[in-house]
Amino acid sequence: MPTSLIPMLDACVEIPQFGVIRSLNVHVTGALCIWEYTRQVRCGCSVPSA
Repeated sequence: MPTSLIPMLDACVEIPQFGVIRSLNVHVTGALCIWEYTRQVRCGCSVPSA
């Protein structure tokens, strides 16, 4: 994503990655976000607001 678009976003999520891959496709990213949200809700951890 061009850095010029970042100020236009409502929220920005950064997913740490290892290796040479610089991005994830949208369905993998969405699945990871849903999994992490569900994990935090189930454990009773606080979910940070955007």
